[in-house]
Amino acid sequence: MNYQYQYDALAAGVRIKDITSSSHNRAILHRLENNDPGLKSLAILDEPEDEDEFVVREGDDLGWLGYFIGRNEKLKYLSVCYLPGDAEQR
Repeated sequence: MNYQYQYDALAAGVRIKDITSSSHNRAILHRLENNDPGLKSLAILDEPEDEDEFVVREGDDLGWLGYFIGRNEKLKYLSVCYLPGDAEQR
């Protein structure tokens, strides 16, 4: 099944506030969606440290995060420091 197709079909109607846990993460998704030239790097973490970080919490849809990262043309660096389930595997 082609999951990319489903995201493309739903993207126009998705409400970013419905797929994130915080206003900070919403801002990151908006910046990704709009190809903000100031967003060159992004870190995915479990605790906030800096401005350009997506902090994973309950309520964040990581599928949509991946979609917006994949469609972004300005992002140069992506650092994945945390994904849900990481703590269970240690």
